Amino acid sequence: MDLHWQNIGDEPALSDYWIHVDFVADSPGAPVANEPAFSWDFPPAKDTSLWQTGFVVKEEGCYFRVPADIPTGRYVVLISLFDRSDPACRIPLRNKTRDVGGHRYRVGQVSVVSERGLPPKVLAYRLVWRVREPRPAPAVRESVFVSYGRLSVGFDPTRPAIRAWRVSGQDLPLGGDETLSSPEAEFVSVSDGRRRTSLAVGADWIFQCRISGDAAVYKCRLRWKQAEVARFDLRFQVGRASLTARVSAVQESPGFQLLSITAPAIVSVPETASGATLALSSRGGRLVNLADSGRHRQVHKLEWDDPLPGAMAVCDDAIAVAWVHSADDRLVSEVSEAECKRGSLGIRFRLRHEVAANNFELLTKRNSEFEVAILTGQEKLTWTDGATWMSKNFRARPAPMYIGSLIYRFDCTRHPGFEQACESAYRLIRRVHALTDGAPQIVYLEGCQISQERHRAAVRALQARAQERACKISIVGPVKSAAVTAAEDWIEASHRIAGWLQDAQITETVALNGFTPHPDGFSGNAVSAFAADETIAAGRQLVDVLKSSGIDVSGGPLVSPLVGAVTHYWDLNRAQAGGPYSSEECVPLVPFVLHGRITYGTSIDDLFGAALALLYGATWTEHWTEETADSQICQRYYFITLPWARTASSLIREYRRDGDWQRLTYENGETVEANLTLAELRVSASGYPIIQNDIATVPLGRHRLAVYSKAAERVCVPLPPGWSSASRPNAEALHSDGSRTPVDLSSDESSICLEAPGGVPVIIHRR
Repeated sequence: MDLHWQNIGDEPALSDYWIHVDFVADSPGAPVANEPAFSWDFPPAKDTSLWQTGFVVKEEGCYFRVPADIPTGRYVVLISLFDRSDPACRIPLRNKTRDVGGHRYRVGQVSVVSERGLPPKVLAYRLVWRVREPRPAPAVRESVFVSYGRLSVGFDPTRPAIRAWRVSGQDLPLGGDETLSSPEAEFVSVSDGRRRTSLAVGADWIFQCRISGDAAVYKCRLRWKQAEVARFDLRFQVGRASLTARVSAVQESPGFQLLSITAPAIVSVPETASGATLALSSRGGRLVNLADSGRHRQVHKLEWDDPLPGAMAVCDDAIAVAWVHSADDRLVSEVSEAECKRGSLGIRFRLRHEVAANNFELLTKRNSEFEVAILTGQEKLTWTDGATWMSKNFRARPAPMYIGSLIYRFDCTRHPGFEQACESAYRLIRRVHALTDGAPQIVYLEGCQISQERHRAAVRALQARAQERACKISIVGPVKSAAVTAAEDWIEASHRIAGWLQDAQITETVALNGFTPHPDGFSGNAVSAFAADETIAAGRQLVDVLKSSGIDVSGGPLVSPLVGAVTHYWDLNRAQAGGPYSSEECVPLVPFVLHGRITYGTSIDDLFGAALALLYGATWTEHWTEETADSQICQRYYFITLPWARTASSLIREYRRDGDWQRLTYENGETVEANLTLAELRVSASGYPIIQNDIATVPLGRHRLAVYSKAAERVCVPLPPGWSSASRPNAEALHSDGSRTPVDLSSDESSICLEAPGGVPVIIHRR
């Protein structure tokens, strides 16, 4: 559906709010404001702090996937704006007659039906007729090109705008800021403490350009209401195959604080270019089809759900890979429309962070740099070529202990005492060991207070028993890097914790969760606010302290600055439900960049299950209890852990999409094919079938073959590599109590057939 917003106030919003959409069942007699059946959050097309008076912001083609378990019927659509820093805070709007309570506004109704192929119905909305979006029309002067090696970049001599890119004298389809607009600055007037943007309040810019050698430097002055706000230098440096942008020499005038500077379109690609798309890392990977996209801007923060600080402007003849070097800065993607639609990438340099209300701190920026690398030379380029370039930023290899292990958490707080929790954990470990034929396990205990000797003693006792079941016992760590105010105190605490871990005989791995940069780029510490870069540096120090004690660290949500220091992550965002714009196509961009460098898990999608986990190259992440079902244990191991273990150390070499089918190919010859629409999955190793939908047949070394079928049926598979008709195999079913029963099978020169029991694993041995 299309959503149109209009600012009818006197000035822009003070913050950048997000849109929240609820779909609430319209049942007779029920209040409209009851709990939503499903909902969506997403950023608006243009930051609300940039909505000038009279602006109409059009959210065109917003796409909402109806979950499979939603019953048919009529649903009321409710819309609201909210502050991401406080999701419970909803923003009041002027449409009071549509407010159903809690600043949620009724905008229409939809009907959910089960039949396919019916034409969609358009939601009714109030027509907004007054549109005022002024576009600057500066005098265009001939571009001045700055070159180094093969790369040349064309700059506008009157304002900080890039107009053209060339390689070896050849013009590329890539451009820059077609509107030749000025930078956008966000600042605060100390007298009233209000946040303003230069675009929204109509501030004046004065530029002086100096182009020499391989650099273009713009000295920028910002004025508002006849008063100077700030001065700074915006410097562009051309390298052999890349351009870097930096902000330096920032001078604030008395009474003003400069918060951020945005150059929104350093590189762009027009929709007329063949293969024109934007490739974004948000939600695991997205391609934005420019021709079908509505106008919108997104500011990408370095968080676990947007873990790569990079994006791409792609066409068949050239790729521009944009990369942010500082975790405090922001990548900006935009689809704009002038003569034609263009997708652009830019930078928002963050100079200050809001630590408390009306209190901004200037943070030292040692690494504020934005880089755009240009790739050319091949016959036809795709986003996978750009992803290969991105992967060169990461020098890391996964730790072998995580590959092939069942990695799960056990919540000790559910039990009356820690000793009872350890007994319950051991019973689960013993059952998992029986159902997986002795597969290695790593169990992280939650709620374990290792500062207490009785807890450490209980862990030691559990560790000794678990080792007999090929199981490592560890804990979810008790420290967070952002919680310490002084580096000396923090290092001392880290050494003390390392001693506790070793006393508990936890000597191989520990899980720590405090490594994701704060969504606003700082820690929020009451004594001293750490920026995201400082938080990440502190996290690396913590990892180094524990590694010096021989303890490997597995992190929480995946963030790329810690890749290498942390080798296994608990959570990768691989949401496949579609973005807020219908022109966005899901692709595994983040796995394509990071796979083979680290290992990572993910939560299991209720709709797509193992297919989605393997399509994103992940193992699973779950909390298990003694009551966890045998079927869940078996399905996680035989359908995800075993095939994932074969590819975990391999780089992804190719991604293809053919209709609803997606296919990944790894450097070792393994392939994963998934049809999420039909919930079908195929995994093969050099042509040997490992998974066919609900049947897993995975070779375990040279002498064993694991077979697991969700339903009881006859299973026939080819002989594994190295087996022959003379192998005379035999089979036995595994049961949770540790017992085994024989299973009849037959074999010939090419295949093995057996009547597989439903939900019971079978191990075939080669004699």
